[in-house]
Amino acid sequence: MGIQPWLGFKVLVTLFSAAAVGLSYLWARRLSTPGTALAIGVLLAVGAGVVDVARWELSDPPFWAFTMLALWGFARLIDRDPHRPPSDASTAGPADAAGPPASASTGWKGWIGPVALASGATLLAHGTRSAGLPLVVAGAAWLAWRRRWAWLGVFAAFILPFALFWWARGKAAGGPGYAGYLWYVDPYRPVLGTVGIGGLLSRIAANTVEYTREHLPYLLTGVRSGSPATLLGIAVVLLGLAGWGMRMRRPGVAELWLPLYVGLVLVWPGEWAGERFLLPALPMLLLCAAEPLRRLARWTGRPAWVGAAVVAALVVATLPPLRMQVKYSMRCRAVYGPGNPYPCLSDPWMDFLGLARGVRGRLPADAAVLSRKATLFWAYSQYPSRTYPFTADPDTLLAAARAANARYILLDYMDQVSSMYLAPVLMQRPQAFCVMRTAGPGRATLMAILPGAEQMPNVRSRPGDETVDLAFRACPPEYWASRAAQ
Repeated sequence: MGIQPWLGFKVLVTLFSAAAVGLSYLWARRLSTPGTALAIGVLLAVGAGVVDVARWELSDPPFWAFTMLALWGFARLIDRDPHRPPSDASTAGPADAAGPPASASTGWKGWIGPVALASGATLLAHGTRSAGLPLVVAGAAWLAWRRRWAWLGVFAAFILPFALFWWARGKAAGGPGYAGYLWYVDPYRPVLGTVGIGGLLSRIAANTVEYTREHLPYLLTGVRSGSPATLLGIAVVLLGLAGWGMRMRRPGVAELWLPLYVGLVLVWPGEWAGERFLLPALPMLLLCAAEPLRRLARWTGRPAWVGAAVVAALVVATLPPLRMQVKYSMRCRAVYGPGNPYPCLSDPWMDFLGLARGVRGRLPADAAVLSRKATLFWAYSQYPSRTYPFTADPDTLLAAARAANARYILLDYMDQVSSMYLAPVLMQRPQAFCVMRTAGPGRATLMAILPGAEQMPNVRSRPGDETVDLAFRACPPEYWASRAAQ
């Protein structure tokens, strides 16, 4: 899209997050009362954790925005469905109470716009993240259940061509997808093997506790630990389950999608768990949690007071974490200066991105690199990259480099992965590598694989936790692009 420099990506992600909040309000306005929709919009707009996720250059806010756009489009179809059940006073929203007559909305001009909107947004969500698959399944299932075959045909026309193309492209490229890591005990330690049914159930239970106790409260208040956060998470989850059961008497796409998406999040490896994965589900979870509260408010005769008190309490709880985030951002700018391309990043991350940007145009045109963050390395260097295999065996790593046609590998210190896998390989077979460029001792280093590396013997057995000082020679000029050779 030509968005440069990288600050543009932060602005883009923030705009997507703001759009997602607005779309969440419009969607909730279709399915619930104006007061409930406004409360959900306010909580999403001021939630310290939601604001925090909005500043990271990640795909989650765009995915959230596209998901809410799709759900809003599907919600607009509810009042155009002549087969919908009669309204129920306990769950009726504005669309139920004042929907247009079926005769005025069921012609092709009445439904083609909302169906195209819902289908196109679902396509964008699925194309942004593979976790959009539950939305595809829920949308297709709801349309088939309502026997809206023309609508389903339009939906399939949007989704199927791209889905088949993307599947074929993935097969041709040969890169591993996220599903390939799903069954590992630890995706960063494949040697531990895969999980069985018992291990999967244990993972679901552990993720349920973690998301309830930490990630959900963090999104709403910016606090992820302590008894108040735990109690808040438990209360929202229990209210949400009760409200979801109430809404399942007349389910729409959102009601079918919620358990599919949350189920996917819960079976994901715990090492990848994080509050950002809850973003798309948060509006629906809040809407479901509001159902029992609305019924309680009607019993008390003070619905506005009950809702206002709940929202006000959560808003007040978000103010201290939100203020800390603002102060932290201002302090980072003061320390690193506005001219630093990577403000507020740790040294290992700055080394990784600096090396990637520094070699742009300086490697041969057909160069490919094995790295820890393949997509980021490609974005900064413009050279193809693939994640190196998580193994400390030199032969396996070199075979993966050959399969990827990669002659270069980047050693980083962003986390423990390179220390677990790349460092042992370098210690066992140091004569197979040379140094292209380094940020300094004990810092990120771009290395090249020398000819005959796969036939070279190991100089030591696989190391344990010991530290070894190694000397690597500098790479010869032919490893650089001809115009940059010294």
